[in-house]
Amino acid sequence: MIQLHIPELMPDEFILGYLGRIGAVNGIKGERTIRTSLREWHMHRNRSISEVTLIEHLSYVSGIDTHHFARHHTLIPAYRAVASHLHDHKHGEPSDLGLLSAHAPRLMRNDLQLCYECIKEDIDFLGFTFWRRSHQLPGIDWCQKHATALRSVNKEVGFFLQPRDAIKEATCCQENQDLVESNSVIKRYVELMHMVLDLPRPIPPSVISPRLAEKAKKFNLRKSPLGNRQLLSDLAIDQLPRSWVMKHFIKLLNKEPNQFMYEYDGVCNAGGKAHASVSYILATAILCKSFDEGHQLWRDGINTEMIKVDKVPAPVQFSHRRIKTAYVTSGGNIKQMSELMECNYRSLQEKMKKLGLPSLAAMSIPTLRAVQDCRRRFKTDHLCRLNFDQAI
Repeated sequence: MIQLHIPELMPDEFILGYLGRIGAVNGIKGERTIRTSLREWHMHRNRSISEVTLIEHLSYVSGIDTHHFARHHTLIPAYRAVASHLHDHKHGEPSDLGLLSAHAPRLMRNDLQLCYECIKEDIDFLGFTFWRRSHQLPGIDWCQKHATALRSVNKEVGFFLQPRDAIKEATCCQENQDLVESNSVIKRYVELMHMVLDLPRPIPPSVISPRLAEKAKKFNLRKSPLGNRQLLSDLAIDQLPRSWVMKHFIKLLNKEPNQFMYEYDGVCNAGGKAHASVSYILATAILCKSFDEGHQLWRDGINTEMIKVDKVPAPVQFSHRRIKTAYVTSGGNIKQMSELMECNYRSLQEKMKKLGLPSLAAMSIPTLRAVQDCRRRFKTDHLCRLNFDQAI
């Protein structure tokens, strides 16, 4: 089996940067080759190697759980700050394999960013450099630690070229840095963007939108396509520097005055679908007079949602023996199984899907007829045992 040297994961190190550093330390080039080496090195109990996501690989080799890795080394907390799907799941929930696989390595901007001062400090104190997650946040063009403009490199350079080498191809991110940094809305936006990185789980739009709608009333803003009152999107154009909007929110400059934009104006509509999280963060920065006011709005929202979630029975640790007993006893009825096991129905349903066990109580007519044919030869409890043994 291939042997790898695993470097220590640094605070704020971005997931793809860490993967690239593992490759650099072991003399391996290319994302695919590094991932293949990790798969060969990392064996998971009772699971196919191909089923293990990148974040599971890296959280395992770095010695931390997926919750911590997702919250501190990916952009999932920012990308999913507001979400309808699985909003009651904590960031990095191991059961959300599809979400982790799709979003853990995801970027939120079209370039890679690095700080020249951070690179110098890393070389002096560590002897190596690493890619910081906080430098990759959308709409932020300067280092919060050094208050200097970040440098930008093309995505094609990739995280597999270390920052000390990538800086040679970098250009300044923001030409009008003083104008941007002095803008009060952008200041609040930056602080709020860093704030959502600390949220343990997403906030659903049904919770955050009414709070933003209350703030919008003070500005007498319109929340629907019909009407003549000013829109949130128009207010954003009035309050933000054109250069910053052009770089990060270009769609705002392409709209006509008084033209309703669902992507931005729709965030105050509680009945609407979830929009990009950056739209909610930008709206909060515009509608709140201070960071503290915006911070309180989001904290109240997450606390309200956590109270709701806490009322739902927590998922249990499922053993195969316990699942088999409940599956046979209930005759393959997952709803009855959740009652027998005193666990969350949805969590159990997801577990049963992964095991490939059908719910005999929720089958289509053709499938049900086939099962009925089997039942002429097998009793229900024996049929359930056969299903379970074949799945496991």
